[in-house]
Amino acid sequence: MRIILASILLSSPDIVLLDEPTNHLDTESLEWLEGWLL
Repeated sequence: MRIILASILLSSPDIVLLDEPTNHLDTESLEWLEGWLL
């Protein structure tokens, strides 16, 4: 899951639709994602 999410984010999309992406992330990954999105 992390590799797929990273590849999407690194492709610099205009819009990212996330359908409960945190269900399969550990705490460290979740904190990184929150920081990246904010």
